[in-house]
Amino acid sequence: MIKRRDKTSANLLALGGAIVTISAAFLTFLFSFIGLRTLGPGAQFLFGIAVLYVASGVLFIIGIVIFLTGCFEVVRRLKVIPEWNDELLKQAIRSAPKDSTIRILQTWFPDIESFCSFLEELLIDDEKQYRFEILLINRECKQLISARVMLRTETLAYALQQIDATIARLEQMKQRVDIAWETKYLGAKLDLKIRCYKFMPLGPIYQINQSHLFVGYYLNYESSVRGPMLVIRDPKSRIWRVFEKNFVKGWEGSQ
Repeated sequence: MIKRRDKTSANLLALGGAIVTISAAFLTFLFSFIGLRTLGPGAQFLFGIAVLYVASGVLFIIGIVIFLTGCFEVVRRLKVIPEWNDELLKQAIRSAPKDSTIRILQTWFPDIESFCSFLEELLIDDEKQYRFEILLINRECKQLISARVMLRTETLAYALQQIDATIARLEQMKQRVDIAWETKYLGAKLDLKIRCYKFMPLGPIYQINQSHLFVGYYLNYESSVRGPMLVIRDPKSRIWRVFEKNFVKGWEGSQ
């Protein structure tokens, strides 16, 4: 069943289309009587024609505005990018409020050094005070990891190395930020939580507070960075709630 909040855009499109149709009907009615204007009572009849003409024009403009608003809501709610775009992700993280919570689900980070350096710059130099909840695959699930890379060029040993490197680099990032915050924020510590899961997720998830949610797909033959990216920006939409619940359930079920 479609939730009421999810019907908003469709209702706007329908309403806009209805108003445009009504305005067109007014115009049809108007021009059908223009030919009879010589039979009317003179100035009063012409005044009535003018009122109908103006009313139809106003209805048409209102209908177009509502229709375009509905179109904008549909586009704003969900966008599909053919290939994962790190720049869009980093832009969303960079523009988030300084006390935002960032949730990440990955097997391991494809480019952990670049990503952590980017985060360190924001946390140390740009005065961001983000909180992190990060889900990574449990290295003890070797059968699951082997299945993940079975059709890829990477080996199980490589995957395990990447998992360890991701956790080690995140811990290093926390140490560096904690040192920088020691005097900057009177001993504040970076809120960084890492849990390891044992389930098979659909793909990576990056939730930037309540403003952006990026979802990818784990391809069986190569990294998810070669696959499509969903960009969701409406936290009240059903698709947002589905992926957010997917992360929360995974977080609660992991160590």
